Amino acid sequence: MPITKVLILFVGFIFPFQDVPSEQTTSTRVTLEIRLAEYERSVGLIETNSVGPQQKIYLHKEALVTNKDVIEASVVRFQAAKEISEAMRSLGVKDVRDVGDTYEIKVGFTKEAGDRMAKATENHMGKPLALLIDGKVISAPIVSGTIRDRASLIGGGGLGFTKDEAQRIANALNMK
Repeated sequence: MPITKVLILFVGFIFPFQDVPSEQTTSTRVTLEIRLAEYERSVGLIETNSVGPQQKIYLHKEALVTNKDVIEASVVRFQAAKEISEAMRSLGVKDVRDVGDTYEIKVGFTKEAGDRMAKATENHMGKPLALLIDGKVISAPIVSGTIRDRASLIGGGGLGFTKDEAQRIANALNMK
């Protein structure tokens, strides 16, 4: 995903989000889910804990992508984090975490998962897409383009993971 798309996905979020569950960093088990989400309550949706100071999202029941749909995962430095945090501060957000050394996880999907993601994101423009790690929503960027066979997983409300968090998640996703 080009860096410009990442910026478009995350600049719209100005609230601090939940961080990755910090259970044992030596854990080899990580559960990944990517789900469509909504801002409005509706029948059949699952209400989540607030992902911002006063923002709730409502998850679709079925995950688009889970661990079994990931064919590769790698850790890379998250270059856009500094620009995003500066933009958030310029908008008056006070509690923007330090993003000096942050990382993202690049994942590749199976063909079937890529097809599901493309169809779902094509029809979900302008709405949130929730990223859950170990059952917790860690970010919910707005869909601004069709996602196909690759995506960047960015935690911390769009400000990236620590290196240890990213490596733990990527290692677990690569285990088969």
